[in-house]
Amino acid sequence: MIIESEFQPAKMLANRHVQTLIGPLLVSVSQQPKNWSEIALPDGDFMEIAWFGSDNGPLLLILHGLEGSYRSHYIQRVIKPFIIAGWRIAVAHFRGCGRKINARSRSYHSGSSDDLTAAIEHLQQSRQLPTAILGFSLGGNVLLKWLGENPDQQVVKRAMAVSVPFKLDVCATSIGRGFSRTYQKHLIGILKKKTREKLLLQLPGHQIDEPDWRSINNFWQFDHLVTAPLNGFNGVNDYYQQASSYQFLPMIKTPTLILQALDDPFMSPEVLPEEAQLGPGITLELSQFGGHVGFFDQLPPHKQPCFLGQKAFAFLTCQ
Repeated sequence: MIIESEFQPAKMLANRHVQTLIGPLLVSVSQQPKNWSEIALPDGDFMEIAWFGSDNGPLLLILHGLEGSYRSHYIQRVIKPFIIAGWRIAVAHFRGCGRKINARSRSYHSGSSDDLTAAIEHLQQSRQLPTAILGFSLGGNVLLKWLGENPDQQVVKRAMAVSVPFKLDVCATSIGRGFSRTYQKHLIGILKKKTREKLLLQLPGHQIDEPDWRSINNFWQFDHLVTAPLNGFNGVNDYYQQASSYQFLPMIKTPTLILQALDDPFMSPEVLPEEAQLGPGITLELSQFGGHVGFFDQLPPHKQPCFLGQKAFAFLTCQ
């Protein structure tokens, strides 16, 4: 089912880049973890979880976006109402995005649903079943892929994904156009620095020759020379094909809300699925505005609960 969003920002905020930049520039880190834990992964690596909220309430598992963490503005914005309502929040940090560098050469990537499986199984074994999962951007792609791979799962009752790059090839091209190249340059710079530091450690796993970093200026190049070989894909096209969540949407049965802005500067409307391609559990909510993981109603952003936090809380706590 596809529905029109009721999100209506103030007039001065009805711009894709304003919506995208408000969070990183104006939202402070007001929520700090109560504690941390580690999840052992099957290949000898680990993920880290930052814990917030109650010790015994219903559990929300959150998946961050590219180079995100619990400090990301979108996570800081959504967790407060859950904490007030007595929920436990587990922010899963993909490999190397927590407090420590990861132990294998493999990086996290947009198709890391096997790591999500390991996280959920770990929580099950420790009798901490996630009631709901919320994924942002890359984390939303991982979540939708996992839901499609596990259509009959009964552990997660509800799921929500925000600003999802359904088709990675389309998104890798879109973010390299116009002003969006600014976001690409920033993210590629972070990824190159982090990867160079990891390669110096010569961690076990897939090995690659260090590329000419100066020649890598976009996601197509980075994913072909770095992401794909480090993670066992046969080049960038194989990675984008296997990791894109678009193909997994028809199988999703779990009640799932996808919140997507038509003006997202990280992608184009070409990524959006048609209604016939949505699984029986999916509601796709399309908004004219919102940018990339924005959805800010008004300024300053901390004065009142934002649309994104209200929407996540209302959907994920619904019985």
